[in-house]
Order: sequence, then structure tokens, then C-alpha cells
Amino acid sequence: MGLRRVLYQMALTCVAVNPELKELYHYLKTRVVNPLKKMQALVVISKKLLTLLYTLAKKKRYYDPQKVFGEVRKTSSWQRKTVSLRHHDAGKGTGPGKIPPFAH
Repeated sequence: MGLRRVLYQMALTCVAVNPELKELYHYLKTRVVNPLKKMQALVVISKKLLTLLYTLAKKKRYYDPQKVFGEVRKTSSWQRKTVSLRHHDAGKGTGPGKIPPFAH
């Protein structure tokens, strides 16, 4: 079993069990600008897990969701960004495939 497959299986499990990663997965699939497919979102979660595990091991720290996801990665802030992008799209006439200048 290769590393890629192991990380993918870890992502599947974490999305089912971990509330923070479940929120991130849902956000990645439903965001207004560039929503991802299920497999793509799981690959993003896999990369997040790999980075998280490496950082925790390197710094010899325990997992703390407040430090990992912080205030920036809370669902409420994601929803505010989504709503503000929808209002921006409605007012400016940007359609699918067009990214507003501030969303890069």
C-alpha cells in the first residue's frame, strides 16, 4: 500500500470522525468560487493531514484544533466569505467561470 493510498484512507476516516475536517471538506465541496469534487476535496484533506502530522512531529506537539484551524478556519467565517462572494457576483454580473478580483 503506497503513501498516497494511506493518506486517502486517512482522509476518508477523518472526514467521517473529525468535526473540523468534516467542516473543511463540506466547505471545499460547496464553496462558491471553484467548488471541488468529492475526490479532489479528499486529496486536499490528505495534504492537510500530511502537513499537520509533519508539523506536530517536528514541533513535538499534541493536536489542538484551535491552533490548527484557528479563528480563520471556522465555518462562520467561511459562510461570510461565501455570502459576500454571492452578493459580489449578483451585483457585478460575474458569472460561472469568472473569479472576482479579490478571490484569488
